[in-house]
Amino acid sequence: MGAYAQKDELKALKKYDTKFEKMEEPTAADVQEYKNLVDAAETKLAFAEKEQQIEIYFYKGKYNLGQLSQMMTNPTASSDYYFHMKDAFDHVIELEKDGKQKYTKIIIDEIYPRVKAVISTLGDQLVKGDELALASQYFYTAYGLDTTDNYMLYRAASYAVNAKEFKKALDYYLELDKTGWTGEGSAFTARNKATGVVESFPNKSVRDAALLQGYDTPSEQKFESVKGEIVRNIALLYLELGQEDKAKEAIANARKLNPNDVGLIIAEANFYLTAKDYDGYKRLINEAVAKQPNNADLFYNLAAVSAQTNAKEAEANYKKAIEIKPDYQLAYVRLGDLMLMDEESLTKQMNDLGNSAADNKKYAELKKQKETNYKAAVGYYEKAYNLDKNDQYTIGMLASLYQALEMSDKAAEFKAKRKQ
Repeated sequence: MGAYAQKDELKALKKYDTKFEKMEEPTAADVQEYKNLVDAAETKLAFAEKEQQIEIYFYKGKYNLGQLSQMMTNPTASSDYYFHMKDAFDHVIELEKDGKQKYTKIIIDEIYPRVKAVISTLGDQLVKGDELALASQYFYTAYGLDTTDNYMLYRAASYAVNAKEFKKALDYYLELDKTGWTGEGSAFTARNKATGVVESFPNKSVRDAALLQGYDTPSEQKFESVKGEIVRNIALLYLELGQEDKAKEAIANARKLNPNDVGLIIAEANFYLTAKDYDGYKRLINEAVAKQPNNADLFYNLAAVSAQTNAKEAEANYKKAIEIKPDYQLAYVRLGDLMLMDEESLTKQMNDLGNSAADNKKYAELKKQKETNYKAAVGYYEKAYNLDKNDQYTIGMLASLYQALEMSDKAAEFKAKRKQ
């Protein structure tokens, strides 16, 4: 009797599925009836034959797939439908693994790609709405549907960091690192004439074939390696979670594999910077400079880390950064700051002097030195201001310095530019 009962339940489910497929707008009652039939068939799973189990799981997956349309309006509530769908279809794939694959190809080649497209689109919408934790979850879900698409895993990890879900981000980055994916390569796209949507293709040959079958406007976008970013984030996440030894190990292992990768050199340098090992940081940045002598950011970083201990070295490196990149606004700002580094010391010396003739002479010398420093700083801040006229820090410094130099008109001009 059990086998016949199972067949009856399954027969009723199949019959209703055919009817359901023909409905243009199923009512809530129609959907509930489908669910009731799925639930009834599922109670027979323990006694069902393998072929019957496959059918029951397939229709369970299909029912939950139909409910995923809610994801666009209520992503949190509909996530259960996704997991029930995925679990059911994965059971089908596993059960069909060693026999006739009636549904596996449909699931892998048709259903999963369609669901993945919906989920990744929703992830983009969540990012725009600043719901980064949920976006990360959706990108990871999309990756689960196609584990060859490591970019989805990369996005899941990145947005988990932005959402401050550091443990989850570390897990994602570690999983990504194990794949060997670097992000380097090309993306091939073309426009679907029928829908107007730009679609991605796994390689150039597949994209070119699509151009003969309803696609146009081919495009190729090249991407640089993000290996350094991945390893750096793994190390920094280990640090964030209090696992310093693992952070050091992560970078050391990566550098052994890629000793000439400037991104990794910088990643290791940033670890030393976070650990406040400034000598180690400078050593590695100089190593990176030797490989990329026209990288203005490297010279800027060298200057920034040596500003407190070696002003002349810092000044030379800031100027080198500007030589390479003449519109380096922040380098001009920091040069202005550098000109004022002696301000506190000079003021203290002036305040400590007495009223003797020698003290008065020394006071005048120190005052002149301060004015010289102010004028030098103004020159750099003016250049910085001309590159970014909305920089309130630069505006404020110029207002104060012009006031100190008794240049009232200029002081008033920049005070007026301050945002309240």
